[in-house]
Amino acid sequence: MIILSDLSEVLINGLSGTSVYVYQDYGREVFTNYWQRIRETEDSFENLMRGKLTEEIYYKIFFANNDFPFTEAQMRKYFSKSFQTSVPGTLDLYRRIVSCPKRLDGGELQEGRPDIYIVSDHITERLGEIKGYHPEIFNFVKGVFWSCELGRIKCDPHFFEDLLMTLGVDADEVIFIDDSRDNIMAAKRAGIYGIQFMNAEQLNLDLFQLGFKIESTKP
Repeated sequence: MIILSDLSEVLINGLSGTSVYVYQDYGREVFTNYWQRIRETEDSFENLMRGKLTEEIYYKIFFANNDFPFTEAQMRKYFSKSFQTSVPGTLDLYRRIVSCPKRLDGGELQEGRPDIYIVSDHITERLGEIKGYHPEIFNFVKGVFWSCELGRIKCDPHFFEDLLMTLGVDADEVIFIDDSRDNIMAAKRAGIYGIQFMNAEQLNLDLFQLGFKIESTKP
């Protein structure tokens, strides 16, 4: 059994975290304009995550003909600040699943710990920074698939089919966890069971209902 897990908004904060800082520093109007500009530059942002644009070029596109009260340098700091923050409970849950090596499947106990991989749409220039912030994540998972290294993001056609071929597994051996409904639907088109992440407590329940035996936090 393999668990494919998103990184941003599942294990660490991502883009949504930056908007919190914009709101705190500049208020609702700037926050609204910020998200509007994110949507307007969505194609460029996706190409940034595919590794087809540099972060510097994306900022030039983002700030073009826009008079934001914060600078490119401040936006970089918002990203860094957001990426430093972990999502509560998720890594601990993954550890408890791996430490309890049984999965109930069709009424029978299936031995073997699941392998956990990260599958993340992310920016080339940020990979080293994020690994430095969260070594506990990258020392724990079996591997990482970065969109900026693959040249494709999760909602691109055939992303998950090709990932299954790379891993050498069938779709029914895989569970995919992501906060994005679009990414969940892309995985489902490849035959992979998807769980839309809300928080660690809900994920715990979803995995338990699928038959995962999860080690208790109680003595």
